[in-house]
Amino acid sequence: MAVRRSSVIWFVGFHLAAIAGILLFPFYRVGAAALFALIPFCLMHDWMHLYCPLCGGTRSVDALLRFRFSEAFRFHPLVPFFACVALVYYILAWVRLFRGKTLLAPIPKPLSVALTVAVVAFWVLRNLLLIAFGIDPTGDLLAFWN
Repeated sequence: MAVRRSSVIWFVGFHLAAIAGILLFPFYRVGAAALFALIPFCLMHDWMHLYCPLCGGTRSVDALLRFRFSEAFRFHPLVPFFACVALVYYILAWVRLFRGKTLLAPIPKPLSVALTVAVVAFWVLRNLLLIAFGIDPTGDLLAFWN
């Protein structure tokens, strides 16, 4: 099946936007710091002393971009895992494009459901390990629960 020109343009544009996002990540850190100056607290972290589902994600992405894989895994293990899944998906999508096959959907529904379940399961497990066993790889909340 031939690939439509509009699909190729959308596909290439989507990936160029992702590359731009990676290149602009340092500016995100500056913007996030400015936002945290306006809103200096996280309800779950500061008031409930629990981790939110994405807590540590920004630090993990930052560590990945600096090629510090063990540090990235310590901050949020799902981020390096999702990065590997995205890389494999990205390579497969480009191979399919060059072979003239039907393009892959940006995120297939089963994959999005699996990723959502993984994030929720990790969130519950991370807080359970913190509260019940005192395991806190990032060290942000251990002092409260000890």
